[in-house]
Amino acid sequence: MSAQALSLSNKKILVLGAGRSGIAAARFAQTFGAEVEIADDSNQPSILTRIETELGDIVKYLGDLSSLSLKGFDLLVLSPGVPREHAVVLDAIKRRILVVNELDLAASHLSNTRVVGITGTNGKSTTTTMLGAIFQEEDADSFVGGNLGMPLCEFLLDHNVPRFAAIELSSYQLETLSALRLDAALVTNLAPDHLDRYASVEDYFVAKANIFVLLKDGGTTVLNQKDPSSLRFLTPASGDKTLHFNGLDNNVEVVLEGTDAVFKSSRISLSSPFILGKHNQENAMAAIAAAFALDISPDVIQRGIKNFRGVPHRLEFIGTLQGVQWYNDSKATNVDAAITAINSFDKNVHLILGGLGKGASYAPLVDACAGKVKTIYTIGKESQLLFDTFSPHFEVLQCEHLENALNTAQNFTKDGDILLLSPACASLDQFESFAHRGELFRQVFQRLKVEGDATNSAYLS
Repeated sequence: MSAQALSLSNKKILVLGAGRSGIAAARFAQTFGAEVEIADDSNQPSILTRIETELGDIVKYLGDLSSLSLKGFDLLVLSPGVPREHAVVLDAIKRRILVVNELDLAASHLSNTRVVGITGTNGKSTTTTMLGAIFQEEDADSFVGGNLGMPLCEFLLDHNVPRFAAIELSSYQLETLSALRLDAALVTNLAPDHLDRYASVEDYFVAKANIFVLLKDGGTTVLNQKDPSSLRFLTPASGDKTLHFNGLDNNVEVVLEGTDAVFKSSRISLSSPFILGKHNQENAMAAIAAAFALDISPDVIQRGIKNFRGVPHRLEFIGTLQGVQWYNDSKATNVDAAITAINSFDKNVHLILGGLGKGASYAPLVDACAGKVKTIYTIGKESQLLFDTFSPHFEVLQCEHLENALNTAQNFTKDGDILLLSPACASLDQFESFAHRGELFRQVFQRLKVEGDATNSAYLS
């Protein structure tokens, strides 16, 4: 399908999923002349309020969608979290109704935009944000989003068409994307994830590899030279150019020399308090490689890296409370991401784990925690399994809810300790998103800080 293939005018469209991406897709389609209806499996009052506030008097289907008929619809637009096995999706496929992603609706507006798609198991949000910081040095109105932050449809309704776009792409989005076209396709790494949705690790990797189908003729693939799974499972088309990062030869790859990323004669300093740990240096090299693939100058790249200020909910330092450092890594929704977080610290970690499990083994995380973690606090649906797995090796407290875990931790942490939320699980058993979970972490910190300040003031008075 070409990027110009999606015409919205006078089309009847159903948007499935009423989150931020679905609302943006519906608004966009309405703006460009489509008759739009929206559906969501949830019938929570907050969903209804969101739809009515953003979309007005639109036809909506909430809760049980088993009786929803797709007769007369021309297009089904999926929100990122909706599986291809959803009954409404299967009905659309049976009826030969085109199934697309929110990004596809906006794709035809990007014909003059240099677009980089970023996927991978871990680091894609950080890499996207770093690349966005570089692009924004070249053009302040560059788009940075996709699966991260602002949906593209929402951006285009309120901004001019950008010269550059850094778009994070999940495996779910890559299952349906067809119209979006990329100047470069970047894969940070591959590790087991989402095994609750995919039949095997290989199926998950195949979904990731769909990013290569979106490359323009002459486009560039950007791959991790030191990631065995990427090198084994990702095979770009024969005509694609490939630029590796995390390599060994700076004449053909982006390599790390000390705290500098080096490519050919260019040297980019990665010395920054916001680029901590080997994993973030790899993320920076990935972003730098993508920028070089688009012929961004080294000076612009260096300014972008210098101005990078981290990613919310990704090893985000919240503050210090009674000598304990709080880190919000709510975006660590799989085992590999939690291991990366643990490896960023030497010792004295109090770790909050749990949520909605994804079927992966926790054995590697047990090994990573050895010698570094003092106490583990488990929450969510995975709490019992995590207790059974970790209690032979660590002190484990079952807390059920995040706020309870944080309150409990006040009795076990002391000056010099680290309190780390890095759940290794999805958030949807108890929260709307990983961001919602991370915001609660922040809120509890602020509440405890205010209470502590008040106590100190009363004591001094």
